[in-house]
Amino acid sequence: MSADRTPIVLMICGYKKSGKTTLIEQLAHELTGRGLRVLAVKRAGRALEAEPPGKDSARFFAAGADVAAYDGEQLMLRRHARADLAEALERAGAGCDVALVEGHKTEDPPEPYRAVRVWLLRAEGENPPEDLQGLRAALPPGPERLEQALAIVETQLAANA
Repeated sequence: MSADRTPIVLMICGYKKSGKTTLIEQLAHELTGRGLRVLAVKRAGRALEAEPPGKDSARFFAAGADVAAYDGEQLMLRRHARADLAEALERAGAGCDVALVEGHKTEDPPEPYRAVRVWLLRAEGENPPEDLQGLRAALPPGPERLEQALAIVETQLAANA
């Protein structure tokens, strides 16, 4: 996919222990194996640490500096800035083909991002929340879940081509 295209955004929602993290891991493995660049986006429930307190990068950050750390294979950026889903996609999503977003059941990314939302069911007979907007599919637990999610991503990629 060319760098000037907007990535496909798959919002993977569900209650706790519904398999969101597992599905994102499986999708990332499959999609990167196909040569696609994948971004995984997760809202952290606590403050992020680049390094343990007292180490160099943590000390730089505590002193007020933005921090870029790299080791030849990885680049990690930590900035003093409030961020939301749009900011995460804008800053980290450049050049990616697919963004897999965990959660955000009520928040959509702004234009130009086109999000597709799926809900992961935990058990037979469970339903997604009635007020959930923009739901593409409710995926039941089981081995077919990954294939169903891949089919949704493939459809979106084909439409974006």
